[in-house]
Amino acid sequence: MKTLADIRGAAETWVGCMEANETEADIQKDPEAVCEALTNETLADLSGFKDAWQELKGRVMKLGRSLLDGEDTLIEKFPALDFEVVTDAQDCSDASLNKTKSKLLAVARTFPKLSNLTEEDPFPTCRVVFGKASHKVELPTKDMDETEIETLAVKATNDITDLADIPGGRRLTEAIVETYASQTSSEVPASETQQAAPQCVPFNMKLQNPTEGCTQCTSLPCAWVPCTDVAPPICTSATSR
Repeated sequence: MKTLADIRGAAETWVGCMEANETEADIQKDPEAVCEALTNETLADLSGFKDAWQELKGRVMKLGRSLLDGEDTLIEKFPALDFEVVTDAQDCSDASLNKTKSKLLAVARTFPKLSNLTEEDPFPTCRVVFGKASHKVELPTKDMDETEIETLAVKATNDITDLADIPGGRRLTEAIVETYASQTSSEVPASETQQAAPQCVPFNMKLQNPTEGCTQCTSLPCAWVPCTDVAPPICTSATSR
């Protein structure tokens, strides 16, 4: 949620700058460059990560343009888990990052749907945030629903309390300061999620229901009601296109 807030805060800074272009002479000279530089600084301040712009620029600018155009936005969730461990170390450590990945994999494999995860499946990264090493692992959670992903997030944050007890590893001096886990999500234009959502499409009702007459779907999930002004047997169903 903090990452989403950082991205929105930066996007709103860009929008405010672009809207001020009409009245601010300094911005009018090169609004794209001036506003991008200001947004870069804002994102670094909010995230505590000096190179955040390189990683998040695409998401910030996409959201910023949507906000500038007055588009509605929604939080879209993806089939993956974001797991983050912040330690008291001032620099990133490959050893700590690998231990974080290994521990998360061990927890994930206790879930039947994730039992076949391999060492190559997680995507680990490390960065220094507000002067502390932050080890992040994105874990695919294919076929898991939101409730199952939330259960995994809770178990991971409860079970991973240190980075020292990986078999064969040496004890590290870093101590875990904070742990975060949640389903991967992003704020996107509402039109994008609507396009991907299941929609009602025509089909031959008599293949599904041999009864006489016709019914049609009026909402998602489908609520079936008698057809009006529709020639049987063409009806609709909540089937993805």
